[in-house]
Amino acid sequence: MKKKKREKKQKIKKERKSMSNMDKFMLVFLAVLIIYLAIILPIRLCAVAFSWHWFVFGLVAVIIPFAFIHFQLCIQKKFAFTDEQKKNASVVTVKYVLYFWFLDCLYMTIFNQWKVWIYILGIITLVKIFYNLAITFLGKKQKNIILDISLVFDFLLGIGLTVYLIYLIPESLQNLQTIVTTIVAAVYGGLLTLVGVAWTIRKGDKDRNDDLKRRDEEKTEEARKQFVPYVKMAYAETVAGSVNASAHSNLQLNNLKSKNFYSFTISNFYIKNISNSNIILLGIFINDNYFEFSNDKLVEKDTACQVQTTRNWEYASEKPLKKLTLVIADVLDNQYEIDCTYTNKTEGTMEVLSNDEKEYTGFRSKYSVSSVSLPKLISKENK
Repeated sequence: MKKKKREKKQKIKKERKSMSNMDKFMLVFLAVLIIYLAIILPIRLCAVAFSWHWFVFGLVAVIIPFAFIHFQLCIQKKFAFTDEQKKNASVVTVKYVLYFWFLDCLYMTIFNQWKVWIYILGIITLVKIFYNLAITFLGKKQKNIILDISLVFDFLLGIGLTVYLIYLIPESLQNLQTIVTTIVAAVYGGLLTLVGVAWTIRKGDKDRNDDLKRRDEEKTEEARKQFVPYVKMAYAETVAGSVNASAHSNLQLNNLKSKNFYSFTISNFYIKNISNSNIILLGIFINDNYFEFSNDKLVEKDTACQVQTTRNWEYASEKPLKKLTLVIADVLDNQYEIDCTYTNKTEGTMEVLSNDEKEYTGFRSKYSVSSVSLPKLISKENK
């Protein structure tokens, strides 16, 4: 209980620290933005030659790093990142900041109509987009929403930029325009073909892996069914050994919601292994309380075992006996539950005084197991 409270306090401290860092980050961003506006707006209003395009260029350049860093902090706040993951996230953030600064510079060359630089930066951008689309798709193994959005953005940007660059070729160079259009169409067609082939190969690999996994699960299930631990009730004279749960109660009378409680014993009973292999007796549930047997008992095929629960001690509980369930494992370490059906014999009541001298009434009973159910799988072996 103390450990949980300590962990909760540490979590609250981390959240407060995270919020504090976020607040500081937003204050820095607002300060930088105000300084930028305080410098640029007077220049724009006083200098007619200063275009609004330059204002937007500078504003975007300021916002880009803060936007990506803010996004990274939000992701790290939502998910628990390791130090290595934080380092990788920082590297990716820097790459995206530089990439969008590069696009901002491309925007600057476009509104200034610096055609030489438009072609240089535009071609570099297209090469990067084609490379990212091909490599990312070929190496992509898991679904990633952020990466998917990035791919769509790059693809649309590449198409728009390609059309714009072809449009800038003067009509006097119509032959060059035709050649460039043909080459670009071939490149896009090849890229789409590459994507289609890669998707087909990856889909085939996924289907094959799913089929192999399904076959392995079917084989495992067939093997499990051969070793299901079936048991039945047995007689004392056929018993070869015994297990003891040493069930004990920690019932505190002062914590009872009513003035009544239940005190009972469970008679020893005998079960026989009628499955195809050995079984292991692990423990038993009495209501919601689980008690391990003092030693895991291996019961061989066609042999019986005595099960001792409360022995000669009375077990005190706030509720009467509602659940009596054996936990058994097979030789493959799969675990099963076997419910026990029982009969109840009432043995009267008793009056008990607690430490604060309050009187409680205990109903005494004796339970005897009469039959056991078929095993129910509760835990498979981890492979």
